[in-house]
Amino acid sequence: MALCLASCGSESNAVKMDINDVYEEFMECKNYSTEKFDCKEYTGKAINGYFGIADFADKKADGGYVAIENIMATVEASGSWEKLGPANDQSALDQAQQYANDGKAAIAVSDQEGIGNVAIIMAGEQEGSGSWGGLKCPNSASFFMKGHKGSYVGKKLSYAWGKPDGIWIYVRN
Repeated sequence: MALCLASCGSESNAVKMDINDVYEEFMECKNYSTEKFDCKEYTGKAINGYFGIADFADKKADGGYVAIENIMATVEASGSWEKLGPANDQSALDQAQQYANDGKAAIAVSDQEGIGNVAIIMAGEQEGSGSWGGLKCPNSASFFMKGHKGSYVGKKLSYAWGKPDGIWIYVRN
């Protein structure tokens, strides 16, 4: 398992990227991949690039990025991320949207075993979600390992998960 220590959080060498460009690279990778779980590094690349951080650079992969299933371990090991709360807490959702609007990193992570899912909270406006019981969801992007054609940029967080149960919001200090 690739873990990134606190020094990986340095923004000095981080390059901002257009998240839509990373999305296009991901979709091309998935369209030509032969394995269901190929292209696992694009979520880490998108988080780093969108926020201009280096937290998910995989030091062992020579310019690569942490695989999606290792993002949670990287967040927990770094000491730079704070758990705001569950996605069914409107206050956590509001804070995450504010962080993203201020240019600070915010993500939502599923606590499922295995690959799970990670969504990037993007700058924008919150939007109500009927499937999430009327919660106002942040703007987001998510790259799905299974069913990659459902991957998206610029949709409400509830698009990534049918219900907010088991989803946690993290922000980078």
